[in-house]
Amino acid sequence: MAADRLVKAGVFKTDTSLKTVTRDAFVNASINGLVSTPLSIGTYAGSVWSGETIKGNFSAATPLLPPAHQPAPSQQSNGAGPVASSAGEQDAETTKLRLDNTELKLLFAANTIQTLTEGGEGKALVKGSSWPVETTERLDNVEKLYSVSEKNLEAIATENDFIFKPYKNDSVPGTKGVTARLDALDKRNEAINKGIARIVAVREVEMKTSELSV
Repeated sequence: MAADRLVKAGVFKTDTSLKTVTRDAFVNASINGLVSTPLSIGTYAGSVWSGETIKGNFSAATPLLPPAHQPAPSQQSNGAGPVASSAGEQDAETTKLRLDNTELKLLFAANTIQTLTEGGEGKALVKGSSWPVETTERLDNVEKLYSVSEKNLEAIATENDFIFKPYKNDSVPGTKGVTARLDALDKRNEAINKGIARIVAVREVEMKTSELSV
């Protein structure tokens, strides 16, 4: 993971209080926040990446976070695309698959963000046993955790002299259907992905330039 490599090189500092602030924010986001595990972030990412779910959704060449994608082809029946109702909502099976993927991408986002402050040796953040199982409650929970992720990345960006701008949705709260909310979460993930990629890419160039000048 590029972020971990830069932490080990001393580009991102791990001796500040920011790592505690961001981890506490993830864990205390709500009664259904993330929980720390005995596994390191690096071990967790490697074990999950090797699973069929990840391989079906994201390219192994993805440098940091998985991009916003539809459910894995292997998880769609007979190769058919998502079925939408006349109201623009997708069918229950597709909605569940997208929710599963949305939660998975959130976990990768949170752990990559935490890597910037702790490195890959930090404890991995995962779903708690009390996470909701109903669609609306799951969406509410993921939206709250994305808000925490965005605030944490904003703090990390500021600490490193960058500016992170999260995705902003102008629709009135409470007026969006399930599909629209999932679409918005995909865009929030994409913004976080791009924000981290930019920070890491710039710092990698600076590190290589510094090494060449020595």
